[in-house]
Amino acid sequence: MHGVKEKQSLKAYGCIATPFYVPHTSRDSETGEIIPCPNFGWLLDFPEASERLLYATDYEFIPYSFKNFNINYFLLECNHQAEFLDRSETKWEHSLRGHSELETVKKIVEVNKTPDMRNVILCHLSDGWSNEEVMQKEIQSVAGKWVSVAVAKAGMAVELSKYPF
Repeated sequence: MHGVKEKQSLKAYGCIATPFYVPHTSRDSETGEIIPCPNFGWLLDFPEASERLLYATDYEFIPYSFKNFNINYFLLECNHQAEFLDRSETKWEHSLRGHSELETVKKIVEVNKTPDMRNVILCHLSDGWSNEEVMQKEIQSVAGKWVSVAVAKAGMAVELSKYPF
């Protein structure tokens, strides 16, 4: 095991991986209160193919823009939709402050959209607090008709290709 500092790249398996901070929360084991918890997304650069993938899960929002990096593929948590949140559930505050809402993911895709975007894969959807068909349709409307938008499922394989035809 090998630690890497935020924004310090690591070369492994033919790619360059760069971690970046994303806000997340957890429940304090002693007090039970919701507290900040360190978490990182990853920018994966594949130099031989001239392609980039942005991966982030367990985040409230992404505090950076990656538009200048011309990201080809996004693998993003799209955990819940605001209208389904149930404030009576104990996980409510953690979900709100530690996981991404549909509108947040739409903004991430919108802010980072370039002609090089090819795939957006949504992951880590909440049971009961999300509607995957609506999420996929909403993200597709922001990403555009030339971008493939999918919801991750167990065992699913997605071909990541700059050339969709």
